[in-house]
Amino acid sequence: MKKLMILLVALSFVAIGCNKPPEDKTDGTHEIVNQDAHSSDHSHGDHSGHDHAEDDHAKPLGADGELVLNKTEKWQADEHTNKSVAKMHEMVEEFKMQKEKNYDELVAKLKAEIQELVKGCTMDGDAHDQLHIWLNDYMNLVVELSDDNDETGKEIALNNLAESLHNYSNYFK
Repeated sequence: MKKLMILLVALSFVAIGCNKPPEDKTDGTHEIVNQDAHSSDHSHGDHSGHDHAEDDHAKPLGADGELVLNKTEKWQADEHTNKSVAKMHEMVEEFKMQKEKNYDELVAKLKAEIQELVKGCTMDGDAHDQLHIWLNDYMNLVVELSDDNDETGKEIALNNLAESLHNYSNYFK
């Protein structure tokens, strides 16, 4: 129950916290960001009134909740977002080097930085939507780190966090 409450609070920050909400599109991609992390069912909306290339409907951008590139390029993130992600990456890497590990303190710092990231977000469009896909997965990993009770589970969650932060640079510039 605690995990569900933390996830709902975190998702509410993402869903309403950015300065620029997802654009009102008719392709349904923005709906993925606002769904519960465990749901993959979503609407593709009404496509009448606009044209698409024939293959546009084959796989809407991130339709399965998967982070995708901007064709073959990385998405342009705003400076604030890049700085926040770099700060979290540094926090995690420094934490991994510590002998005495206070996971609760790290989780609190990561959650605070996520809130700062969301508050200062100026991204919009598809890049913004892709950021939310990455951020939703990342926040779930922070919750996992918080909820794990044994050292092995926490170490696995910490490594998954580090991988997610590294993976950000594969999709955003």
